Amino acid sequence: MKCKKCGHENDKDARFCEKCGEPLAVAGDKQKLKKTVYAVVFILVLTILFWLIYDKYIKHSPNVESNITDNKSVILKIAGSNTIGAELIPELSKKYMETRLGAKDVKIEKKDAEGLEQIVKGVLGNDTIKIVISSHGSGMAFEMLKMDSADIGMSSREIEKYEITENVNKLKTSEHILA
Repeated sequence: MKCKKCGHENDKDARFCEKCGEPLAVAGDKQKLKKTVYAVVFILVLTILFWLIYDKYIKHSPNVESNITDNKSVILKIAGSNTIGAELIPELSKKYMETRLGAKDVKIEKKDAEGLEQIVKGVLGNDTIKIVISSHGSGMAFEMLKMDSADIGMSSREIEKYEITENVNKLKTSEHILA
């Protein structure tokens, strides 16, 4: 193969010129490189798209799984702060079911790895009862209340003015500070 820079004749399998070190274009290498670049770009674009969709629509979705919330056994839906909703509210809900309602076999089930979706479930008489806890952040409390996807909203911060004005016509609000 002839070097385009210095004109030296090289072996047919050489990748670089034996005389000047210039890279030699091997037949098919450019085509192979082009296909590889397209494949990498395609995979990169798909990965970015997946994470954008996941982050926007799945990870922070205010909707709890439909087979859980549409069930008539749900007695209460609580949504909002992950600060309170991750551990405190599930434990309080469990104690409420056991002591106030007299439910048996009360368990806390995490529906995702991060613990943002949890169900406290117990048996009352012959029925299973559930409290669904969705803790995607304080801001989601107001959104889910507005959409009638929650009975109680949790916020680990003061309510913002815009949250009150956006929701004042839809919500009956009262603030109860836990700690």
